[in-house]
Amino acid sequence: MQVVLSPELSAIVARLRATGQFESDEAIFRAALVDLDRRASAWEEKRGALKAAIAEGVDGPFEDWDMDDVRREVAARLAERAAAE
Repeated sequence: MQVVLSPELSAIVARLRATGQFESDEAIFRAALVDLDRRASAWEEKRGALKAAIAEGVDGPFEDWDMDDVRREVAARLAERAAAE
């Protein structure tokens, strides 16, 4: 396989080679691809978890609210707070 790099990417490869951390350009590309694959896998896991959470939220369970019950609950909490002060 041949890869044509822009001058900016070539400079990055040259800078990484100069550190001595990589023995060849191929080692740099290998490390980059492994990292990219790892990140893509993590993203897919997060995406799957998000889709599951959305589906759970859309599918329910839902409770019907009675606004009179809500008003009574709010009034009771406000009364408790006022009594505590």
